[in-house]
Amino acid sequence: MVGVPIILDASVALNLLATGVGLSVLESLEVNCFVCSAVVDETIYLRSDDPARPREAVSIDRWFPSGAVKAINPDSPLEEEIYIQFAPRGSLQNRP
Repeated sequence: MVGVPIILDASVALNLLATGVGLSVLESLEVNCFVCSAVVDETIYLRSDDPARPREAVSIDRWFPSGAVKAINPDSPLEEEIYIQFAPRGSLQNRP
């Protein structure tokens, strides 16, 4: 792998899952991709544009065995705080 590593947030992970070919997209990149362990916990449902349709359960667990994505954990409370500061502010407002 070459290039600058990519850190995926939950929004990017959910968008990739929604394509149905997210793993293929990630495998085609020539960079290392990472997710914080919190992203693994946050990527659990896709919502439809139709409010009458139920949420679809999803998981990024399939991405790990291929090595397309690696999970990382903050090394300290300060590192976790920095992650939270960079997380999209709107993502917490519309939770079910």
